[in-house]
Amino acid sequence: MDDREGVLEDLHNAANPLIATCSPEVTSEIESAVVAAVQVWNDSASHLAALCAKYQDAVQLWKQYKDAAAGVQNWVDHMNTADPATVDPHDVKVRCLIICLLQTLT
Repeated sequence: MDDREGVLEDLHNAANPLIATCSPEVTSEIESAVVAAVQVWNDSASHLAALCAKYQDAVQLWKQYKDAAAGVQNWVDHMNTADPATVDPHDVKVRCLIICLLQTLT
């Protein structure tokens, strides 16, 4: 969007000769049209920036989910291969809770 900022300057530059040679009524219409076009441009740029920020947040949340899921999967794989006699059921619950909380907080 920043590369296109010159378009607004071009719009102003194109309107100036018309403004200088037209009647006051037409000049007012031209100025209003230029102001409206600039406002639409600025609104569009703001909306696009907000959309990009939301997209980046969604990507970050997805990465956190992916990392948390991988951590849980690694732990489940480890627990599936562990000797059941050596696994403390309380420890299993606590570890799962810790993994989930740590992944959520990071």
